[in-house]
Amino acid sequence: QYLRFDPSRKTLKEANMSVSFSENDLWRFTCSHEYIKDIKPVNQDSLTVSYRINSTNVVSAKLIIDAKKGKFIKQVYKWSTVIQKTWGLDLIFEWKKRPLADRDKKDSWGVKFALTFVEW
Repeated sequence: QYLRFDPSRKTLKEANMSVSFSENDLWRFTCSHEYIKDIKPVNQDSLTVSYRINSTNVVSAKLIIDAKKGKFIKQVYKWSTVIQKTWGLDLIFEWKKRPLADRDKKDSWGVKFALTFVEW
């Protein structure tokens, strides 16, 4: 959770809040809200479900929506693993539906890889 406030203009620039529910270390359900007031304002909510397959692998699914407008923004699916207790490897698949107003545009999707240093 964090807030970024511009005291000279007395405006909220950024806010990110979330709450997670977890009965044990196998699964987690997270609800979050993100607000960014920059060049293109972002005001979105997300629901994430994560499941720990074993001690080094986690899969998760995230749905991101604009709750104010009631519109779907995108879905994100992620597989995370720890390699030799030092490196984290993420495989991320994102799918974003095109707005109905943009009939000439296609739905977009992408695959990302991330390699990070982790402390075990």
